[in-house]
Amino acid sequence: GATMSKLARVMAQMEGFKLQKVNFNLSILVDSTIRLIAPELKKKSLEIDNTSLLTDIEIYADRDLIEVVIRNILNNAIKFSQIGDVIKLSTELENDMIVWCVRDRGVGMKEEQINELLSLEYVISNSMLGTKMEKGSGLGLQICKEFTRMNGGDLTIKSKEGKGTKVCVRVPASRILCSN
Repeated sequence: GATMSKLARVMAQMEGFKLQKVNFNLSILVDSTIRLIAPELKKKSLEIDNTSLLTDIEIYADRDLIEVVIRNILNNAIKFSQIGDVIKLSTELENDMIVWCVRDRGVGMKEEQINELLSLEYVISNSMLGTKMEKGSGLGLQICKEFTRMNGGDLTIKSKEGKGTKVCVRVPASRILCSN
């Protein structure tokens, strides 16, 4: 019905969309995204801990799509964090995949909410308000999941109510790295 029209439209427009996959540095893209959202972080006195972020991580993907994914996930973490919280970023290498995770200590979600969020029948009106009553549509995460999938990866969410959420994006490591 009407609930899916927005997402369906986005997806339909992307049917003819050609991915432009390149090898690029994920850590640099993450850093520049953090600089972009600095005002949002400041508003809630949030800190980003990226000490366990590997630098010089090259991935093979469409840069623009991954940028949307990163920005969306960071924005969500900000939205659901309490004032003064720390958002922790991490990366690890898993076979030929890079796993980039964002962990917040925010409001968290129930298992059903996660399943609902990642299901295709997601109803946008159900979306939760942020800690400062920021509005949000779960559309953000659905687009992230779709964009990640289009790049040969996947997106997972682990969460506990009241304890926070960890969103992980798994994308192919750079072709150069893999061939060594």
